[in-house]
Amino acid sequence: MTSEFTVYGEPVPKERPRKAYNAKTQRTVVYTPNKTKKYEASIREAWLASGSEAFAEDTPLYLLAKIYLKIPESASKKKKAELDGTPCMKAKDADNIVKAIADAGNDLIYPDDKAITDQYIFKRWSLEPRVDVVITDDRREWADRMEQLVKEITR
Repeated sequence: MTSEFTVYGEPVPKERPRKAYNAKTQRTVVYTPNKTKKYEASIREAWLASGSEAFAEDTPLYLLAKIYLKIPESASKKKKAELDGTPCMKAKDADNIVKAIADAGNDLIYPDDKAITDQYIFKRWSLEPRVDVVITDDRREWADRMEQLVKEITR
């Protein structure tokens, strides 16, 4: 089984949990920052809109994430055209973006993200920021998609 969906908009890396002291209860609370919560909600919405089925427990999963980050507004039209589709090494850690995707899938796409045993991350500049996500329980399909992607990027 394969689940394929796109999260439109600028990808957001998973932020570290924050701590705050509540003077009323005299306790420290740990919370997820709002930016991360909103992005994880948009990931869940994109998956639900795809109509995919959830994966069963104890199923090893393979993830392919194609991350497209927005080209800076300060770039000229010519520079934007040059950068579109090229590797992006300056902005946002890809692993933190994938962590947001993996965590958003808990108890919805799969019982727990620990089921993701293999992943491939592709990060590029783009005029259309988004993340294209493929999650499958078929290792051969995952390998074929990676091979196809490698052919695309080495042309």
